Amino acid sequence: MTEFEQQASQKRLRASERRYRATFEHSAVGMAHLSTSGQLLRVNQRLESILGYTSTTLSQSVIRELIEPEDLESFLLQHQALIEQRKDFFTQQCRFIHASGNSVHAEISVSAVEATPEQDGYTLLALIDNTLNHTMSQRMAHEANHDSLTGLLNRGAFKRKLTTLCDDARATRALHCLAYIDLDQFKVVNDTCGHSAGDALLIQLVDVIAAGLRKQDRLARLGGDEFGLLMSNITLDDAEALLEEMRQSVTNFRFMWEDKLFTISTSIGLVSIDSNHNDPHQLLSAADAACS
Repeated sequence: MTEFEQQASQKRLRASERRYRATFEHSAVGMAHLSTSGQLLRVNQRLESILGYTSTTLSQSVIRELIEPEDLESFLLQHQALIEQRKDFFTQQCRFIHASGNSVHAEISVSAVEATPEQDGYTLLALIDNTLNHTMSQRMAHEANHDSLTGLLNRGAFKRKLTTLCDDARATRALHCLAYIDLDQFKVVNDTCGHSAGDALLIQLVDVIAAGLRKQDRLARLGGDEFGLLMSNITLDDAEALLEEMRQSVTNFRFMWEDKLFTISTSIGLVSIDSNHNDPHQLLSAADAACS
């Protein structure tokens, strides 16, 4: 190669490096160079922004310090496979630890860059921040399964959990219970004081009812003043005792709205979910009919 050709080649190489540096630094996705041991060798501004750390902090970090423990093992196994040339790249849904301590939900792509006479080999990580999409997806999923006023399970989610308990009773002969709860004075409060009062009553009563339940019990709002309760791994007698305590708590509760004071009572229907009674529709109808 002549001196002129060498100069031209070096000029092209420098131009290529400038283009890469500009692309790396100003990329819309977070990017980093990782050593074979996982040390962060180089990071761009977008990665700093996504993770909330300065470039100085990141350059003193190893990747294992930035990934949530639940996702770390999978990442390390695949990263090692890159280093050992058993694969050329991998992608992964991965949670990173933001400087604030919150989780960053990300989609990453990691590829291997071979060593050259001038530079050791490294891996190139590209990170897309999906935290906002994840949060919105979680919120939509919650809203699809929960009552907007009380935060309890809604009818659809309740029926799915009831079906699960019925399947369990059929398969394992476990004993569960289903209760149907109706608030007797709700309409009086609604008609006398308006819907705002009715909403306030429901919110307060949910706290009263939930206070007497076990951790594994699942309370749901099925309609205006109708609630469903699923109690897993409990006999009918024990469920009756628990519900009687809950009924008494509601009876002792007083609801005040402006200058009016109301007492509340409940009608409760209880049925057993067992190997002989495990049809969701029939159980709901029986619990409703048993309300007293």
